[in-house]
Amino acid sequence: LSLQQESISIKLREEFNPIDLVKALNYDGEDITSNVVINGEVNINEKGTYPLEYTIEDNGVVVTKTVNVQVVSNYDYL
Repeated sequence: LSLQQESISIKLREEFNPIDLVKALNYDGEDITSNVVINGEVNINEKGTYPLEYTIEDNGVVVTKTVNVQVVSNYDYL
C-alpha cells in the first residue's frame, strides 16, 4: 500500500477523490487498489483537518496507513 503523501492540502470546495492518493499492489505486482477500504470522510465545504485511514488486506496481511487532508481557504489571513 503506497500513499502519494502522508498529508495533503486542498482548497474549499475543490473536487477530491480519496482513492486518487493511494495505490495497492499484491506480492505478484498486480494492482489491487480497488480492494482498499477507506475510513473517514472529508468535508470540502468546511475548513479543517480530516484523517483518512486506508486499509488493504491480501493473503492474510493487513496494512493500514493514514493521510491527513487539510481543507484550507484562500483567505486564511482573515
